[in-house]
Amino acid sequence: MWYAYNPHWHIPDDYSGTLLATTKTHLKRKTTLSWETEDDDRSYVKEGTQLRATHVSGVSCAQERSRHDGSAHHVEVVLTPRSEELVREMDMRWIVYWDHFRRSHEPGVFIACSDTCLKRSWLRSQTQPAHEKIALCAGEQVTSESEPCLPRCIAADAHQAANHREVLISRKERSRLRNKQPRCPLCKYFVPDRDGLLRDIHGCFTDRTFGPNWPPCEPLDCEVPLHVPQLALLVPHGGYCNSGYVAAHGFR
Repeated sequence: MWYAYNPHWHIPDDYSGTLLATTKTHLKRKTTLSWETEDDDRSYVKEGTQLRATHVSGVSCAQERSRHDGSAHHVEVVLTPRSEELVREMDMRWIVYWDHFRRSHEPGVFIACSDTCLKRSWLRSQTQPAHEKIALCAGEQVTSESEPCLPRCIAADAHQAANHREVLISRKERSRLRNKQPRCPLCKYFVPDRDGLLRDIHGCFTDRTFGPNWPPCEPLDCEVPLHVPQLALLVPHGGYCNSGYVAAHGFR
């Protein structure tokens, strides 16, 4: 059984027959918000998708009705076997910007040439919500269950979509890539990896012009011994490139 967010679907008044997705959406195993639902508990559905259901009703489970304000606006859906298969296949479809990849010598495997994304649409990655894309680092290998092909789109979008390809990614492969995706920085002031952050902090301490020109004698990520007297400092907390030098003077 699935839960569908009613405002995203055209559902017959008698809760029977064909369901039509009026926007891109998800079918979920819970009434949780789509972006808070685990990958294994949701399936992506494209706008315009028609599905056949053997059962549609209001949410009968008290817990599912009360998860959040929108929970009561969901419906329970049991799909026909054919529609279940359509949903599984649609959930495997991802879009890639093909210029960011090269083929591997292994069949079905392609390699990211730069930092890029798997995404649900050929639109720019920056416009896609986090739960509808998977970030990939340069060099990451991706295994597709089919030969990459041009994404399905309307004729008016064909030119913009021409540089993209649609690939089929299994749930196992998606889970592997999701777990490996790089940390997304809170803003562009900070690099996304730990080692890069430590290098930036070290540079603030050793800078001769703005910093204290003082190389820390201990690793920057070490724990402070309990016997060291504790001291509270009020220091700037903006990007390291702006205020890190002032903070370094304080910690010096």
